[in-house]
Amino acid sequence: ALAEFGQALARMLPASAVGIMMLQGDQPILLLTGRLPLHQSFLDSVKDEMLTRFEILSGEPVKANDLSIRVEGPTGDAEATAPASTISVPIILDHDISGLLTLASAEPEAYSPGDTSLLYHSANHISAVFMTLKRMHRLASMDHLTGVYNRIRLEDELEHAWLLGRRYGYAMAVVVVDIDHFKDLNDAYGHAVGDDILKDFTTVLQGVARATDIIARYGGDEFVAILPRASETDAHTFGQRLLMGVHEKVFCERSYRLHLTISVGVATSDNAAAPATSAALLSQADRALYTAKRNGRNRLCMWPQTTGDADTPPSEAPSPKAADIKPVTPPRREVSAGPHDQVLVVDDEPQVLKLVTRLLERGGYTVTCVATAPEALEKVRSQLGYYDLLITDLNLPKVSGIELLHLIGDADASVVKIVMTGNATVDNAIDSLREGAYDFIQKPISAEKLAALVTRALEYRSLRMQNERYQSHLEDMVQRRSSQLAQSLEDVKSAYDFTLEALVAMLDAREHQTGKHSIRVRDLAVILAKDIGINGDELLTIASGAMLHDIGKIGMPDALLFRAGPLSSEEWHQMRRHPAIGYRILKASPYLQDAAEIVRSHHEHYDGSGYPRSLRGPDICLGARIFALVDSYDAMRSGRVYRAAISPEQAADEIEHYSGRQFDPNVVQAFMHCQGRLEAMINTSFRPWCVTMATNRASVSSFEVRRAVR
Repeated sequence: ALAEFGQALARMLPASAVGIMMLQGDQPILLLTGRLPLHQSFLDSVKDEMLTRFEILSGEPVKANDLSIRVEGPTGDAEATAPASTISVPIILDHDISGLLTLASAEPEAYSPGDTSLLYHSANHISAVFMTLKRMHRLASMDHLTGVYNRIRLEDELEHAWLLGRRYGYAMAVVVVDIDHFKDLNDAYGHAVGDDILKDFTTVLQGVARATDIIARYGGDEFVAILPRASETDAHTFGQRLLMGVHEKVFCERSYRLHLTISVGVATSDNAAAPATSAALLSQADRALYTAKRNGRNRLCMWPQTTGDADTPPSEAPSPKAADIKPVTPPRREVSAGPHDQVLVVDDEPQVLKLVTRLLERGGYTVTCVATAPEALEKVRSQLGYYDLLITDLNLPKVSGIELLHLIGDADASVVKIVMTGNATVDNAIDSLREGAYDFIQKPISAEKLAALVTRALEYRSLRMQNERYQSHLEDMVQRRSSQLAQSLEDVKSAYDFTLEALVAMLDAREHQTGKHSIRVRDLAVILAKDIGINGDELLTIASGAMLHDIGKIGMPDALLFRAGPLSSEEWHQMRRHPAIGYRILKASPYLQDAAEIVRSHHEHYDGSGYPRSLRGPDICLGARIFALVDSYDAMRSGRVYRAAISPEQAADEIEHYSGRQFDPNVVQAFMHCQGRLEAMINTSFRPWCVTMATNRASVSSFEVRRAVR
């Protein structure tokens, strides 16, 4: 493309040669295009001129040996051995000088201002082409969501790192990472949150990686890290640091604040299984990841490694610290393994073992053969989660096949068991099924029947494992959502309580009740109600009703509330509407239905002389009867602008005097029992203020006390 561009410029402008130098890409290039035959020294002069100009413009020297120099057009003998006039303009990409466009002519002063303008436009066109190519390259090689390499670029980089390692004799590692339960997160919170999780995880992964490491998104929620020049210890440390980073990270911090876990599989190029290709190395790391997931997730597994020695996840250790993470050399497996399912075959006949092994390996399975039940049990116990399928004969020395089925089931319940026998009796079948055998195959072994049976058994195992994972995921999700719901309900309750208290505080402030009357009578009502034996939701209802008892005064005009003198009969009639107004306000809330009844009845008297409905005795709800007493007691114990507070003894006498008339006798009796606690609460609430009021006023008459009670 650049060659065609240079030829077009050579035809359009009076140039003996057009030079285009670009330093973008894997190989910097200098392209010289001649319109007429040019002497070699002419071309060398143009090249030197361009290198000098570029260094002056960019401040960065370029060595000719670093360039791929290409000459287009005829060359040969010519009169001009050096250009008489040249003109150069920079090619700018992303605000950096990335190249140079030069016209050279054998004629002096060959270029007009119009030629210069065209040359600048041409440089801009080249910049636009390379910017487009750069974006195309990025789209082709980068994952658009996370900004790391995609799978296509990963395969290229993996092969490149593999070949370099083989050429120079150093080890490399591949780390495959999967976000645990990512599908459930997508289902529960939506794909937008899933995208945010992937981006947050990429940030953690890049923070752990070295500058030379290569990070790629392998697909979905699976990521791959290529670690050049990394030993087994280096790779293990990388995986542990990644587990720690995810353990400490709060995902979607501004919205859901999620805490997640990951599973990590690691394989190195110099491991005991000796991968022959880069694809085999990646497959081993993927297999290690699968083992980590089968082992419970939130952990790291090296390949090859005994499953029981998988690293403890950070969440299972108390307050893990970076200093606590120590590299551990994992034990080696004795067998080479690939990406296929692992089958353990047990039979004391060597010929049967050879036949079954050959048939299974032809189907792509990795087979381990043993002759006795103790050997098989040792294999399974030492590599928990490793074997997918057990095929065993029934007639084994020392320990029978039936006993082996039972022992394997106890050791690793994930292994699917198949019985092969030449004596398929009903008793053997029943005993085998009781010990968890999936199916039978009869000797002599048929290749077709064995292949079909193994396929079915592994499909069954996959479905069973998926179901177990689903159940585990479901339990985790239910527990997590229940916790979130409980917290949400608690937050709603706190906000609800705050709203009610703020509303009451505004009402008290409107009436200039600096003593926090509404909150105080609520606390008094709760003390008295508890003494009567009220608890639970009913106690909460009384507390709400007591606190909100005067909410209806919101509907009263200020002129009425703040009247200095006595009220007229019409004004008393209007004032007595506030319980009904408060009832209508609270009745609209489904949470305040019962409290609304207390508000409506808090001015009712036990003998029927109260308002607004002249209820008497038990017709008045218990919460209102309790509140009526504590409200009157608080009024007598509080100072007012027209009178001082009276003593606890005087107040108690007045309460007892109106027992059976204004107050419920049973409530009065409970009051006498707990008056000391009521006084203690009053003293902590407003005692200094009451004493000040009392010492500044004369004693009050019995009539004034009765008016306060009423």
